[in-house]
Amino acid sequence: MSILKSLMTALRGNVSNAGEAIIDHQAITILEQEIRDGKSSIAKSYVSIRNLKAQAIKLQTQVSDIDEDIVSYTTKAKQLVSEEKMDLAQKTAQRVADLTNQRVGVKENADNLTGQVDMLLSKVKTFETQLQQDQIDLEQLKTFEAVYKVQQQVISSTPSVNSDRKRIERAKNRVKQRQENVEAKMAADDWMSEATKADDLDSQLAAAGIGETGTSADDILASLTKS
Repeated sequence: MSILKSLMTALRGNVSNAGEAIIDHQAITILEQEIRDGKSSIAKSYVSIRNLKAQAIKLQTQVSDIDEDIVSYTTKAKQLVSEEKMDLAQKTAQRVADLTNQRVGVKENADNLTGQVDMLLSKVKTFETQLQQDQIDLEQLKTFEAVYKVQQQVISSTPSVNSDRKRIERAKNRVKQRQENVEAKMAADDWMSEATKADDLDSQLAAAGIGETGTSADDILASLTKS
């Protein structure tokens, strides 16, 4: 029962690791798409901001032109007053008043648009900075994923390498044992050969009456007679 429980735990661990690997890969894919979308959005935003800035500059130019007209008509109105041409001076003064009122509206629009452009530009730059950090994070994630894959390859190949090493070690031991058996058999053969040679020599000496000989009945009787 404990073995089955261990197997089920290992299986759940493998499934969990596989699930996490899939989720991590999906996270990388999503982040890549978000970065691509973000870059596209930033590019479009810069185009829009540039167009708004062009309008703001145009309004500011209108303000400058109005200022020049106000100065010009004010000078003319003063001249007309000095010449006591009051009717024409009145018309000229009215033109100055109209230009002044017009300037207020144009200047307000120019200032508002310039403020909006500056605010939008700041937001886009902040987003661009965050996007750059996301790009760095993405590269780190890819690096971690690559390292993880290599680690899994190393882990999966280690049991095979160890198993091969054990098989080789067992084969070496078997060869060594066989070699020792052969050497022992050869030593035994040499010993038997030498022992056989010694027996042959003793037999030849005994036949020649040299060396130790066995005791016979005649020898025993001869000894008894002498005593």
